[in-house]
Amino acid sequence: MTSHSGGYRALAHTLDRGGLTDHVTQVILLDSVYDNLSQFEAYARSGGRMAVVYTDNAGTLGNSQHMANDLRALKPFDDRTYSTLTDAQFDAPLLFKRSALSHDGTAQYYFVRLLAHAGFR
Repeated sequence: MTSHSGGYRALAHTLDRGGLTDHVTQVILLDSVYDNLSQFEAYARSGGRMAVVYTDNAGTLGNSQHMANDLRALKPFDDRTYSTLTDAQFDAPLLFKRSALSHDGTAQYYFVRLLAHAGFR
């Protein structure tokens, strides 16, 4: 499941109330963590793969970094730099990535790359 921008709320409630969460293999949040941290954190704690990409200017930086801190015990790959990820880093089961791209640029650049590393064959 993926959300960009305001799509986070529908995704969070689907995880929380949808009844099919055990069938969800990965959540991708593209500059999309404005609220509902508890639902996303619960999913990550259940062992689901999750990738969070955020920018400095869309209002998601604080919540994304807060969530990474909350999930520190799960040993996320937490890159708060603007560097480009390697293929191996995209494979992290729990990934937090700060991006210098624009709000829409995060979806355009990261979606295809994260999907390529989601394990679908």
